[in-house]
Amino acid sequence: MEDFNYLLEQSYKICEKYEGNGKEYKTGELVSQFKDDMTNMAYLIAAVDGILDRQELYTINNTFDRIYTEEVLKETYWQDFNSEDCFLRKAPKSLMYIIKEEKKLDNNSLNVFLKESRLLYKTFKQYGYIVITSNSMRLKIQINALEEFAREMIKEILNAEEDIFTEEEEVSKESDFEVADIEQIGDMKNILKEIDSMIGLDGVKKEINNLVNLLVIRKLREERGFKQPIMSNHLVFTGNPGTGKTTIARKMAEIYKCLGILEKGHLVETDRAGMVAGYMGQTAEKVTALADKAMGGILFIDEAYTLSNYKSEGDFGQEAIDTLLKIMEDRRENLVVIVAGYPKPMEEFLDSNPGLRSRFNKYIRFEDYTAGQLFEIFKMMCREQDYKISEKTLELVLLKLGRMVANSGENFANAREVRNYFEQVISRQANRIMSIGGGDVDTLVTITEEDV
Repeated sequence: MEDFNYLLEQSYKICEKYEGNGKEYKTGELVSQFKDDMTNMAYLIAAVDGILDRQELYTINNTFDRIYTEEVLKETYWQDFNSEDCFLRKAPKSLMYIIKEEKKLDNNSLNVFLKESRLLYKTFKQYGYIVITSNSMRLKIQINALEEFAREMIKEILNAEEDIFTEEEEVSKESDFEVADIEQIGDMKNILKEIDSMIGLDGVKKEINNLVNLLVIRKLREERGFKQPIMSNHLVFTGNPGTGKTTIARKMAEIYKCLGILEKGHLVETDRAGMVAGYMGQTAEKVTALADKAMGGILFIDEAYTLSNYKSEGDFGQEAIDTLLKIMEDRRENLVVIVAGYPKPMEEFLDSNPGLRSRFNKYIRFEDYTAGQLFEIFKMMCREQDYKISEKTLELVLLKLGRMVANSGENFANAREVRNYFEQVISRQANRIMSIGGGDVDTLVTITEEDV
């Protein structure tokens, strides 16, 4: 269960975001309304059994640092639990206001899930459980009251989401269900922004956004009870070295976690050497150990085609492939595999076993960087390492990178070539500074024409 204090703090921040500046709630008022709603819910749930015991009262007062007596709580918050106007039979004012304000934001597919409204919903519900379990008694009447209150809140959120995303199929309002918590959708949007800010990779960015949009809508349909076509989450990355495949794989692990596809969202990297052993049976053990380590995340296999390249007697690459396919089938609920490598060898790899094509049917192509993009990467490295470089010196760098791209062969490593070149530049800069007996701060951070 997520830490309640963290949820409470985030709820305050959300309320503060939507108050002041001419809004309906002035500064501090929406936070106060939220606390009032939380207290009202807590008191009614605690007292629905006819008794407000000492521990329940302490929990209510301690949460918002207030000093209420039972009489004050009853006078302020009690409404007949059996009446239609009971607080627990309607969504709280603070949540309804957040829903209304959040709907005014941009309505792209990633905002289908009203992240901030759902976080408030989760805070209310978790607080209700805290009150219920504050003493040794866990009464069904209290749990039922909280569940009814939670259903009313989630119904309002779902209604608001329907206004944003029009679904052709009718959504049933009668079923009693619990909607999955996906407040991490906001984290996913931040990850996509990080990907979009990367230099180059225009085709990759488009493919990832298309894939994420599909996964988000699948998640929404799943929550609403619609049928889902079977879809593999495993991926094939094709492209030359240094084009960002490992970086994007790491981001995909985080995205899959945000969508609830993966539990942990970490990345385990390996290659042929990490999977294939020299003796019968050891390869299966190595592959299984890697899969165990990657459970809940992504197993990223670089140069995967080398597993099928060697057909000589005594090579166990095929054993690695067979073991991997079985693991992918047995653990498909919480393990994603990404295979990567040069385009043509990867096609041959996928043709080496019928089971590979059926499991890897989604490709993302990583194009080589242009000279201009490599130039931007070089400048980014300078900024990140606190180096200054003049326009005239940068012109020389651009010419150098242009020649590098023009003369590149099949082993050209793209961004890795730029990093190697950058390291050579700062090494030459260090030698130059030492040859003149050191220098001031400006000298230490400046790259000159002599260095490049």
